[in-house]
Amino acid sequence: MQTLTTEETQKILEDMTVNFNHG
Repeated sequence: MQTLTTEETQKILEDMTVNFNHG
């Protein structure tokens, strides 16, 4: 399992939020 940095995690969360809001 790969460890994500805080920056990478934040980007993933932002992408998920955008996808959710535009879904």
